[in-house]
Amino acid sequence: LGSDGGGSIRIPSAFCGLFGLKVQRGRVSLAPFTDHWYGCTVLGGIGRSVLDVALFDDVISATPGHGPSLAPAARREPPRLRIAVSLKPAIPGVKLSAESTAGIEQTTALLQSLGHAVDTHELAHPQLLTTFTPRWAAGIRDDRLTAGDTFDRRTRRMATVGRWLSGRALRRSLEREPAVAHRLNAVFDEYDLVMTPVTAAPAPGADISRAAGALRSFNQGSPYVCYTPTWNYVGQPAAAIPAGFDPDGLPRAVQVAGPPDSEARIVALAAQIEAAAPWAHERPAAVTSIQ
Repeated sequence: LGSDGGGSIRIPSAFCGLFGLKVQRGRVSLAPFTDHWYGCTVLGGIGRSVLDVALFDDVISATPGHGPSLAPAARREPPRLRIAVSLKPAIPGVKLSAESTAGIEQTTALLQSLGHAVDTHELAHPQLLTTFTPRWAAGIRDDRLTAGDTFDRRTRRMATVGRWLSGRALRRSLEREPAVAHRLNAVFDEYDLVMTPVTAAPAPGADISRAAGALRSFNQGSPYVCYTPTWNYVGQPAAAIPAGFDPDGLPRAVQVAGPPDSEARIVALAAQIEAAAPWAHERPAAVTSIQ
């Protein structure tokens, strides 16, 4: 079970060669909370196989009538789909690595061999600093108020930023969501799903932020959270799907996202990719270095 408030199901899945699905907002109960991080957080499964995650998410779904069951989708072939590929990050200045590009190219070729139509179409990402970040930071502030003084200094500083942003900035973030979703979802007038990298860079070393303060840690995250938070902000489903290994032996992955309540479509496509290029028992030949 994972929680995803901006990518924390999809990014670890991508870095570990696993399948991770961020479900539609409201599909899985957040009890005892009625809401968490102002609509950004969802709970869901991470697993070695698409079917495992589909079964898991079916079991923990909020109500039987909240969206179609996902396990049947994992057992059937999807129809021919129109898939848009978008490489533009949602954070200005972030450069896409050759490894992330290779994962997209490899998966594009596979999808085309399976009969799907794949074209380039850049997304109308929201400006994350004014849309997603106030919810994220205010959510950390709320978590500190709930849990008390149990956080380290860096997290307490982030909670302080959340206090600063919890007024007008947070209200504007909430008010803008319908207009942002309308612009973003225009892509689905022409395409069934969207494919992006999960991250712009391979996994960093585990100690990347060990001695970093709040601001440095925040900035260090840019290459890793420049594709995922868009879908938390609008509450729509997205998944990390394995895409082989890079030359250093680190897993690669792609993100596939869809319109509201499209988890079954995403799951069916992911299962088809898994059947064509199984990943559950794949291991890199060697991990040569991690920068």
